[in-house]
Amino acid sequence: MSDIEKGFKTLFQNMELGAYLQSADGSMVDVNPKALSMLGLTREEFLAGCGPSPCWHLTGESGEELLPGQHPAALALESAQEVRDFVASVQQEGEHPPLWVNLNAIPVRDEEGGAPHAVLVTLRDISKLRRLEQAVAATAAEREQEQKQLQVHHAKRLESLGVLAGGIAHDFNNILTSIMGNTELALMQLTPGAPACENLRRVERASHRAAALLKQMLFYLGRGTFSSEPIDLNRLVEEMADMLQAAISKKATLRLELSRPLGLFSADPVQVRQVVMNLILNASEALGNEVGKIKVSTSQRHYREEELAEFRGSEELAPGSYLSLSVSDTGYGMDQETRARFFDRLFPATGRGLGMAAILGVVRGLRGGMRLQSDVGKGSVFTLLIPVDADVLTTAKPTERASEPMGMGPVLLVDDEEEVCLLVGAMLERLGYEVITASDGHQALGLYLQRDDWAFVMLDLTMPVMDGEETYEQLRSIDPSVRVVITSGYSENEVARRFQGKGVKGLLQKPFDMDALRRVLR
Repeated sequence: MSDIEKGFKTLFQNMELGAYLQSADGSMVDVNPKALSMLGLTREEFLAGCGPSPCWHLTGESGEELLPGQHPAALALESAQEVRDFVASVQQEGEHPPLWVNLNAIPVRDEEGGAPHAVLVTLRDISKLRRLEQAVAATAAEREQEQKQLQVHHAKRLESLGVLAGGIAHDFNNILTSIMGNTELALMQLTPGAPACENLRRVERASHRAAALLKQMLFYLGRGTFSSEPIDLNRLVEEMADMLQAAISKKATLRLELSRPLGLFSADPVQVRQVVMNLILNASEALGNEVGKIKVSTSQRHYREEELAEFRGSEELAPGSYLSLSVSDTGYGMDQETRARFFDRLFPATGRGLGMAAILGVVRGLRGGMRLQSDVGKGSVFTLLIPVDADVLTTAKPTERASEPMGMGPVLLVDDEEEVCLLVGAMLERLGYEVITASDGHQALGLYLQRDDWAFVMLDLTMPVMDGEETYEQLRSIDPSVRVVITSGYSENEVARRFQGKGVKGLLQKPFDMDALRRVLR
């Protein structure tokens, strides 16, 4: 035996890796002690035909048993190329757990470099690594399942909250209808300029803000709907001033710098209030417990294309006239990494403010843009741009307070809330109608059958005994030409979907005032 052969033999027997030598005809030539220890075989058993089969079997990563021609040794001999990092499971006899190994097969040639006459196969035990990977995968699967269960639970909670909020909204809107309507009727009966007029107008404004706040709560729970009306940005911010001051830190000072005049734009006022409020809340969170200032400013000017490139929002902001709303704070500010993440969904994760991604979504819906300017130690400035709507009149229409009669004939008013019946009845009488009330659907059907000269029926949607939808169907079966106006504390869009194509003449969402009632009746 040459020195080279002796060296190879010594190396082979003392390798840290398991190894065996297999001839081209498939017979086993040699095996080292490390391989025998890994496989739990004696040298005689291995060389007598137990390796690599039939005493142990190789299976691929997907679990299928490998045929002899698929073994790495056979593949290396066939291709005359190394087979590297072949992962397989060795299933031994008895109840031993599978042994996972990483195999490398190297063709062995003679000195002339001809076709391989044998193959050297090395085995590295990766069972611990494999079990660890399986444990990690199992843990990840368990966590994924737990996350799915949490999401289902969260969805059910939101659904329950939505149902609860819908019920609260219905009752609260009835209360607001009574407050708003009685305040308006009282103003009509007072002499203009009377001392109580201003107090009643304050009550009226407060009740409108309460209705908007309730609508905003329904937005958060996914049960709100959007409307569109002309908005004076300065007026909206001024009306929110007390609410904004109450929402921020006690150590923060709020200052308004509102430029005049400003053009108008069309949007849902509740959405815009939501954006303003949450920008203020985020500014307050930035101040933390430190003394600081928050400034809200508005302006209007023409923006050039290069200026608009700084704003995120719609894909392309066209040069033109824009309204701007800026909210700045004297907080710590943000580094570059924080600025890059700030428009991610639900970032920041803590605090009372709405995620910037949600605010940006509203701004995009208005065909506008948003810019964040901030540096460490220099505070932050959020600037919103909203295009001026040239089709919206530059002055708001005065509130219509006409008290002259606009109709005549009997009206069947159906509502289970006594206060609402008294109020809406007084409003209808003010408009020239004779009002007959019913507190539920059964009573309404009985009264309707007693005469045939009804001007229309005003029907509440939510009532005990027989709800508004069932009552409406019964009225239609009695009189297919019946004229019905539906009232409800739920969202107008939701009610409209329920009665689509059913011949309803009008929808009134509570709370409503005389102007809204008059518009529907016209």
